[in-house]
Amino acid sequence: MSKVTAIRKDNTAALPPDTSIIALDRFIQSTRDSGYKGTVSAIAELVDNALEASARHIDINIRKSPAEDDFEVTILDDGAGMDADTLTEALRFGGTTRFNSRNGLGRFGMGLPNASLSQARRVDVFTWQRSEAPIASYLDVDQIVSGALSAIPKPIRQALPVSAKVKKSGTLVVWTRCDRLDHRRVSTIEKRLLSGLGRIFRHFLWAGIEINLNGKAIEAVDPTFLRVPFEGAAAKRFQDVITVEVATDPENPSSKVGLVEIVFTELPVAEWHELSNDDKRARGIANGAGVSIVRGKREVDFGWFFMGAKRRENYDDWWRCEIRFNPDLDDAFGITHTKQQIRPKEYLVEALQSIVEDTAKALNSRVRQKHLNLKTEKTGVEAETLAAKRHDRLRPIPKVKGPGGDKRALSDLADRHARVKDALAEKSPNTKYLLVQDEQDSGPFYKPLVADGVLVSVLNSNHLFFRKFYEPLVGQSGLDPTKASHMMNLMLLAATRAEASFSNKDDKRTLAKFRKEWSEVLDALLRS
Repeated sequence: MSKVTAIRKDNTAALPPDTSIIALDRFIQSTRDSGYKGTVSAIAELVDNALEASARHIDINIRKSPAEDDFEVTILDDGAGMDADTLTEALRFGGTTRFNSRNGLGRFGMGLPNASLSQARRVDVFTWQRSEAPIASYLDVDQIVSGALSAIPKPIRQALPVSAKVKKSGTLVVWTRCDRLDHRRVSTIEKRLLSGLGRIFRHFLWAGIEINLNGKAIEAVDPTFLRVPFEGAAAKRFQDVITVEVATDPENPSSKVGLVEIVFTELPVAEWHELSNDDKRARGIANGAGVSIVRGKREVDFGWFFMGAKRRENYDDWWRCEIRFNPDLDDAFGITHTKQQIRPKEYLVEALQSIVEDTAKALNSRVRQKHLNLKTEKTGVEAETLAAKRHDRLRPIPKVKGPGGDKRALSDLADRHARVKDALAEKSPNTKYLLVQDEQDSGPFYKPLVADGVLVSVLNSNHLFFRKFYEPLVGQSGLDPTKASHMMNLMLLAATRAEASFSNKDDKRTLAKFRKEWSEVLDALLRS
């Protein structure tokens, strides 16, 4: 068979065309720009690897080289470590022993090389098992671009470059020539990592995993505020956990069903609404509205998901949602290889949107109502003060015989209202009057509670008279004078009609006594 060789005009043989699937020098440079949002998500990828290797302790260190304007990042874990073959696979793009696995944090084998080279020009990996000497290999962007490196270097025995208290097994990842970190100050990078990793891995931290950053323990950051209270208060769960069944493959009727759990929480408006704007931002309250998407035990995204037509408002800062699912629903949620965002499929949106949107609207309405209640409560302070001053001019309140009086009811009320709790705790000789709004499913417009020198008028914020007259009036929301007089007349007629419905003479005497006493107290309080 004859062989034809192309001859160029300069009489030299032409090089055969490059038919490789990947142009390695260009691929390695372009892949640095793909996938990761920043330093937090890239380091989170390496934390994932450590957790996959059953690590219990992970130490992250970031330092700036004193000799030059450069950074070095190290991630050390006490996981199972790797043998030479596994290390080689771990450094390959797409190399993994768990490809497409739905049992853990990783699936595609892009994490270690892609995350590392998105931030640094070189990554070295040291790993060891059963107290053996470490083996090491590396990737170097400059060597790949120049053609000096076209395959993963064979792992060799090599001592660790940093002094570290190593366990019987583990892995150390070292980034050098870090030219793409989000910030150029170590303190700023630390701040972002402490909050970002604390949030992403909060469920692991609660389970006892230790992650340290430059010697500081990373603490869990809970966007739902259920597990991380402050100022003596925490969020409360709204309704029970909602469980939704979703087919892993909607085209296949016999496919496995995955479970999605939806948790809603309400932040304590009464306790936290007077925090400064700086405190609200620092704590993640202000501008923190949204849904935390948790895959397994790891947060993969946070945003305004499954809300339909519901637009974000300031009131939405005061509630949170967490949606949890297992990796078998990765396709439904559209999980990418970086595990830092979701692209939910239409069938998943159909399954979840009505639940999330309707609940979000209900919570928004509840928060709005609570803020309005606080506004109207403030207008009652002057009346409370005046009533306390007039207290000695009125007939003494008879003491209730037997134990307690309204103590138990007041204690229950104090659990929901800080003002009542503070009033009960204040051991002053002065009698205290309080107007407190409390959401009740049914019952009268108001009821009295008296114990330990505290007199509370509990207003039912669900009563129609409260919503149609009292709240608009004291909230100064522009109640029409004609409507106000109409409501007042209806109130008087209702009281007259209610008293007329009693025929028993003892009841009538009691009601007449109440009406007389109420009128005299009202007269005393209205006098200037």
